[in-house]
Amino acid sequence: MKKIIIILLAWSICQLGYAQKNRSKGKNEDFYGKQCAHLGLGWNYSALDLQGYNYALARFGETRNNTNLFSQLTNLQGPSVTLSFHGAKENKKFTRYLFEVGFSGRWNRQKILDPNNNQDLTVKINASSAHLRIGTLPVHTTNFDIGLGLGLDGMLVNVSTAQATNALESIQQNIGLGASVFMPIYWTFGYNSNVALGIRPYYQYQFQTLDFSELNKKINPQTYANDPLEAQKARFSNFGLEVQLVILFHKHFLSKSTHKKKQK
Repeated sequence: MKKIIIILLAWSICQLGYAQKNRSKGKNEDFYGKQCAHLGLGWNYSALDLQGYNYALARFGETRNNTNLFSQLTNLQGPSVTLSFHGAKENKKFTRYLFEVGFSGRWNRQKILDPNNNQDLTVKINASSAHLRIGTLPVHTTNFDIGLGLGLDGMLVNVSTAQATNALESIQQNIGLGASVFMPIYWTFGYNSNVALGIRPYYQYQFQTLDFSELNKKINPQTYANDPLEAQKARFSNFGLEVQLVILFHKHFLSKSTHKKKQK
């Protein structure tokens, strides 16, 4: 997945150069401005550091002589929603602002049969994030809007477990704060379209390390006291990709004639 994100970033940079080249040759001259408010609904994928979480799951298998009981996680996925505003004034590239607020929920749930007591054990991790983002969209082509931005991200990571048929019980919560850099890409299907496809590759850095020692204590009560504390932590920084269906609530296009009138 990281390779796909890197390829997508490289492709986006090529699109930036191609769009600028076309503009210099006089293409897309009828487009002079754009102001939009839109809602994006879609899916979010994160390839992240889950060291402490995976350590607790691995120790559970080691103490039962079966290291394959739980799968080692390398990613979390879930739905996302974003409310965005972007606009331009007379197509001057540095006035093409972008402002976004968003939410994403990512999780994983595993159920295994504990060979020690012949009962089901369920472990679930849920990472919910709220985002505040700003940026610019310097490139508009017939079908693509491409930009660059920075974000401030708050995260709540909840771990819960359940035995047999009992309901899931929250055993540990971590609150994190992070920053992200992202490249918003909107496939607009032409200037008059009310629907777009939003693609957002990003990198998110978490300022704090997250602790999964309570998970280790819960599922490995006989061994957790001798386990190194550092092995039960994770930074949670991640590469990610968000894909959304974008619905435009309001848009305004400045035609070539309108632009000329404004210039007089």
